[in-house]
Amino acid sequence: EMAGSGHDKKAINTHVSRVACQSCHIPTYAKMATETHRDWRIHQDGTDATKCTDESPCPGHPRTTKAANLVPQYEWWNRQSDNMLLYDDASRTYNEASGAYPTSTPLGSVLNGKLYPFKYKTALQPMAVADNRLIALDTWIYLKGSGNVVEAVESGLVNMGYASSESYKWITTETFQLINHGVEPSERALGCSACHDNTRRMDLQGELGYDLKDSQTT
Repeated sequence: EMAGSGHDKKAINTHVSRVACQSCHIPTYAKMATETHRDWRIHQDGTDATKCTDESPCPGHPRTTKAANLVPQYEWWNRQSDNMLLYDDASRTYNEASGAYPTSTPLGSVLNGKLYPFKYKTALQPMAVADNRLIALDTWIYLKGSGNVVEAVESGLVNMGYASSESYKWITTETFQLINHGVEPSERALGCSACHDNTRRMDLQGELGYDLKDSQTT
């Protein structure tokens, strides 16, 4: 809807220019469990991926943690994002607050953009120690070959132009994914109190940058 129209209550219409439709009309996401974390060091069946061998292969998908009926993470978004590309220096966007290296981050602020709902997910990934570049491990080795994660990382290093002996470490990455699916009927959309009465869903005065315009009592 255009700003200033589409709702019976004037107070809701005034939000349209600053709050995306999805933020109110998708109160939760993942009706079916969705991935929230990935660990390449362990296969989904629990096998230690560092101990697989060509003689005793154990290929398979990495261990994933899943959850359902999740509350989105709300971020300001001005329709631009910072997305990590192969060979990027991951340290330039390191997030000290979360202790993670972002691979996709929405850009914006309380002065620039709208509030949108995002899925937040993390992963354990290998990173070259010398220059802070994430290593694209060889997924054929991991998923179809021996299944050994060390071999997959070493092959990935070679594919990227490093020596297979290049020193690397396991670090946590984080990704924000815009939520557009799962729109609820209008009667299930969020009401004022969901966002303004407490900080369980979003912290308007803290993380999102708002200040009170009058006294707390008012």
